[in-house]
Amino acid sequence: SAAALVAASLLGSADHFTTSWEARCDRSCAASSRPKRGRSMRVRSGVLCPLLAVGSMAMAQAPKPKGDAIFDSIERMQARIGRPWGRFLDAGTGRHSLHWISTIETEAWTAVTAAQEMAVQSRDSVRGAMREQDRVVVGNWDDDTFLEGETFDVILADYLIGAMDGFSPYKQDLIFERLQRHLAEDGILYIVGLEPIPDSGAGAADVICEVRRMRDAMILLAGHRCYREYPIEWIYRQCRRSGFEVMESLKFPILYSRASITRQLDVGRRKLPLIRSRHGAATALALSQACDALQHRIDDATNFSKVSPSGVTADTRIRFGFDYVMVCQRSGRRGKDAEDVVKDAEDV
Repeated sequence: SAAALVAASLLGSADHFTTSWEARCDRSCAASSRPKRGRSMRVRSGVLCPLLAVGSMAMAQAPKPKGDAIFDSIERMQARIGRPWGRFLDAGTGRHSLHWISTIETEAWTAVTAAQEMAVQSRDSVRGAMREQDRVVVGNWDDDTFLEGETFDVILADYLIGAMDGFSPYKQDLIFERLQRHLAEDGILYIVGLEPIPDSGAGAADVICEVRRMRDAMILLAGHRCYREYPIEWIYRQCRRSGFEVMESLKFPILYSRASITRQLDVGRRKLPLIRSRHGAATALALSQACDALQHRIDDATNFSKVSPSGVTADTRIRFGFDYVMVCQRSGRRGKDAEDVVKDAEDV
């Protein structure tokens, strides 16, 4: 069937090590000193939730994988849709996304960041691949005149909505209409996000939830804002309310390694000097000891201290949660009901 062919084309190279549940160190949308999340060492394998499957799309030749499961899937979606990349907008750029954009055949690209430092780093990351018509611009989507009158054939919102609470809180619902103003009539919007980590998990996965709580608590005690991810069904509702039609969505189950979980704990640890100055040495010491105890839990959950028969230290990966890609266009075709998208998310 057409749907089966679509699924097969997207699942080609399912497992890639990519980075996503990391401090946003190379994706700058935040004007604060908190880093924006980059991509951590996690395996992500694609699971298709087809919301629109057209035979001619499914028969399109899939582009050669480049090593990032999410960006590879976006290239396959665009190939099936059968439209050129044209003018491309990276609405919240960083080194990782910009490196990928520089490898696809765009007419021109515009990459947006709120931080001057990230603009410099982003330009440096694609030095030699940046053409005269390409640009990295510093701006904020809160500014109504930013990029006024400009439209793009493809817009990428790569973990942008989850980052907004760190630099533009309480306006996440407005970004959809804001981006629509810059999307060409037949343009495509790709939204990449992370399903929020719940308060608790079954078995070994619970340590991931505990690390998230500890990390966020330390961020808040340091006087910084946490990022806030949104579930796939919330994104779907906002897209529909803002005049978008969801064409399809794709989910990437996550396998957490000891290293990726520990990096999140380290995000909290790096706040200890600020916590000490704001709340005193005793509070900072207690939190440091709590982090050490949590590290032991991480090691136990991932079997890090155990040695395999081959003599190599074991490192069990924990499957928990998922990232997602949603592809949208302006309303005009019949989409799937919101309840179906919610069901798809629960089926992963």
